[in-house]
Amino acid sequence: MIPFETTDSIIEILWDLALAFFVLRLGLIYLLLNALSATALFLLSHYDIFPVPPPPTTTLLYLALAAALWTRLLVVRYEVPRVGLFRLGIGAVAAGLGLASKYVW
Repeated sequence: MIPFETTDSIIEILWDLALAFFVLRLGLIYLLLNALSATALFLLSHYDIFPVPPPPTTTLLYLALAAALWTRLLVVRYEVPRVGLFRLGIGAVAAGLGLASKYVW
């Protein structure tokens, strides 16, 4: 195959690779931030930092609030565009990496 006899532009291919790298990197950052939040919440409840262990619904609420906080932080810090599929892709990559890490470890 000769590289310059393609119908796709080299710039378009490089742009697609850059977007894929951007989504993969943000998905990994989002996964790590949520994992650190869950670990911190587990350690706080496990080592009796809380006077009374929180019920499971409160723990889920804390995790949902942490996920919303990290989502907002990523959107503002990395100036993620307002394209729903783009943001959904970042979340899907984070979920996929989380599931993959669960089965790898």
